Amino acid sequence: MIKFGTSGFRGVIADNFTKETVQKVAFAIAKISKTNNVIAVGYDNRFMGRVFAKWLCEVLVAYGKQIKFFEMPVPSPLIAFETLENEFGIMISASHNPYVYNGIKIFQTGGRELTSQQNQTLEQIANRTKHSKIKTISFDEAKKQGIIKTTKSVSAYINSILKNTNPKAIKQSGVKVYFNAMNGSSSSCAHTLFEKLGLTAKYINCSIDPNFNFGLPAPYRNNLGDQTALAKTDFNEDFGFALDGDGDRISFLDENGGFYDSNYLVALVYDHLCQTTPCDIVKNCAMTALLDKIAERHNQKVVLAGVGFKNTAQKMLENQNAFLGAESNGFAVRGHLLYKDGLMGAVKVIETLASGKITKLSKAIKNLKKKYNFPCEAVEYAYPFTEAERKAITTKVFVNKEVPNFPNKPISSHYEDGAKFVFENGYWCVIRFSGNENVLRLFAEMPNIETTEKHIKIMEKFVGLKTRQ
Repeated sequence: MIKFGTSGFRGVIADNFTKETVQKVAFAIAKISKTNNVIAVGYDNRFMGRVFAKWLCEVLVAYGKQIKFFEMPVPSPLIAFETLENEFGIMISASHNPYVYNGIKIFQTGGRELTSQQNQTLEQIANRTKHSKIKTISFDEAKKQGIIKTTKSVSAYINSILKNTNPKAIKQSGVKVYFNAMNGSSSSCAHTLFEKLGLTAKYINCSIDPNFNFGLPAPYRNNLGDQTALAKTDFNEDFGFALDGDGDRISFLDENGGFYDSNYLVALVYDHLCQTTPCDIVKNCAMTALLDKIAERHNQKVVLAGVGFKNTAQKMLENQNAFLGAESNGFAVRGHLLYKDGLMGAVKVIETLASGKITKLSKAIKNLKKKYNFPCEAVEYAYPFTEAERKAITTKVFVNKEVPNFPNKPISSHYEDGAKFVFENGYWCVIRFSGNENVLRLFAEMPNIETTEKHIKIMEKFVGLKTRQ
């Protein structure tokens, strides 16, 4: 069974992610395609990524599609960028999932993900199609005929990032960074980009490893032990950052190894923007309330979107004054993409620090919280569950709408996108199931890390899960 989640179709290799399921999805894409525009196809460092990408192309060309095929692993945002000129971009990637997974991300014109309705249509077509009935043309034959054209050029994507930042400020700052590719596909673009920016960088985990060191290629707090160790023992750099397996998620480490996801990274960037060109921002229910404080101070709006960048992009399309679209794992910058881009995000954070002539990330974040009189620490954890646990949690949280035994009673509860409990002064907790993985996510933002972790533990006990991914 082919099932589309928040961000495309993912599955375990040789289980439900196979040549057959990939080619069924390819057939469905060809069926909904409305133009003869070129379709860009890429893949990351995952096992058999290039092979799956070729199998997908063999179906698309058989149904009249022209293909621009990237000859080397590339980040997902690059394929999204390709849709600024073409109808679709297709990326073979399971993003930050474990190494046994692979997947298909699909982008449409404008550099954004498909809508829920489009995903549902693809799912229905793919599942009712018999694989034996699908036509194909061999990759080599299609390439020989010129239907598939291959490329290694990433210059247009790199130039878009450069155009949407201030390279001069970064060059003059003399900032030095660590970059952790987590064995993902962003490293080749990163080298080129940082060289053009004149950015001094040290690189770790940049080799191609489909097993991702048998870890999770996600820039979460618990997955950056090697980078944290470097920060504490060999950190001659100002700060470091990490991208996930396909380069759209991002997190930073400060000079002491302190961890920051996009909650406070995007807050830094947004504050800087509002001082020069005030603008609105789009966020989901599980993002820091510091963004609300910044928007309120500058008479701007925070637009709430459903979780998933397809929803963030839609809100950015509806609100042309929204310059940033943010989730806790990444953010989008208008003028570049309506999709999260780890490299673009990293450069915007570095530019913000350079423009403020502050190279200590910890100091910049501390100053920002003090400026808006909002002490806060946000955390997020993911918990695998069994089907029985899913049913029990669904009944308890979303049907019966029971509330965890928090020290202070929430002033309101919301169930539009997970369960959100709001407390005085804008602090909050969220319980929600992931749309892409079999995990439950718990989020909390409180005045300090001790109180935040206390609320997480209360929710862990409430839902009956304690093993963090």
